[in-house]
Amino acid sequence: MEPRTQKELLEKYPGTLICFMLNIPGPEKVNELFEKVFYEGLEKIQNKLETEKISTEVRLVQENITGYEGYLVVKAGEKAYDCFGRDEDRETV
Repeated sequence: MEPRTQKELLEKYPGTLICFMLNIPGPEKVNELFEKVFYEGLEKIQNKLETEKISTEVRLVQENITGYEGYLVVKAGEKAYDCFGRDEDRETV
């Protein structure tokens, strides 16, 4: 995840930043299967946000040779943590 991208998004759209990517071992990071899994995971995140009535201010997807990266800026604050869990108890998507 590109720290510059995160900083720019939060400067332009103040809110809670949700970053999503796949952690894929090995040299191959981009193919049809990984793309399908990435977009299915991103859709699950967005569905959960909609269920929790959390509005998405911006959605950015980057497809790089290093893999797929998704950024969502939402108006949620602590509610986003409650929705997806903290690092120690986070839900697997």
